[in-house]
Amino acid sequence: YWLVTYSHSRAAFLSYLVSSAGVSTVPVVTVVPSSIPPLVSEIEGALKFSPSGDKLAVAYKGADRVMVYHFDKQTGIVSTTNPLLQLNIMQPVGVSFSVDENYLYYATALYARLFQFDYNYYDATGIQKQVMLDSLFSGEYGDLQLAPDGKLYAAISVSTYLASVEKPSLAYPDCNYLRNDLYL
Repeated sequence: YWLVTYSHSRAAFLSYLVSSAGVSTVPVVTVVPSSIPPLVSEIEGALKFSPSGDKLAVAYKGADRVMVYHFDKQTGIVSTTNPLLQLNIMQPVGVSFSVDENYLYYATALYARLFQFDYNYYDATGIQKQVMLDSLFSGEYGDLQLAPDGKLYAAISVSTYLASVEKPSLAYPDCNYLRNDLYL
């Protein structure tokens, strides 16, 4: 297993190997080229691996960007020279893949929106298909988490419920978004 974090001061991803012997104290360092965002004073957002572990999605709130990188599970290197995906999104905070990795979900702090991005319609020319699943009147979306029950859960700041996407591997509306699914 790998534990990956982003170090703003080093402009690099730090990958720590986790094994039965414990967590490595020496990270694999992947320096982010200056041509690749984010290069802002404060970085806030989430990092999520795809279920297969070969992609790393990052929501950079301060840089208004969602990026998806290749990840080498053998070496711990994040390939930043040619990102798989770069979306210009206002204040993304949460990000997660569907189980089959055909969809990327992301949530925004600004305007509190939740989106489903369809990889099947994305290509190098930038053609995109995404659907807004929800927009909150009050509160903010927080992190997104794919759970063992197959659902994708979303935190909402002022709610006593977790929102969910019951079938995140299906296109909207069949994915079945529920704003008040799990009572906290």
